Amino acid sequence: FTALAILLSVATRSSAIGIGLPVVIGLLMQLVAFVDGPEQGRRLLLTYAFGGWHGLLFEPLYFGPLIHGTAVSVIYLVGCLLIAYRFLQRREIGR
Repeated sequence: FTALAILLSVATRSSAIGIGLPVVIGLLMQLVAFVDGPEQGRRLLLTYAFGGWHGLLFEPLYFGPLIHGTAVSVIYLVGCLLIAYRFLQRREIGR
């Protein structure tokens, strides 16, 4: 969610939106995760990774949800930071 906050802050030029909107988006993602919908849709949410650690407590151990959640988080991280970087490149800062 930090990369999403950076993206929103850079895109809107407002630190308040960079703080508040990711919280709202996170709550909406949790709501979508609780609603009975397609599993593939829920697996693409950032909040899916929060439950992935449960596989470490069972016998036999399973790492599938943890690895999948980490991969989704890395995709969100790289995507948001690349878009924020492109926004910053287009601005005239210090000129």
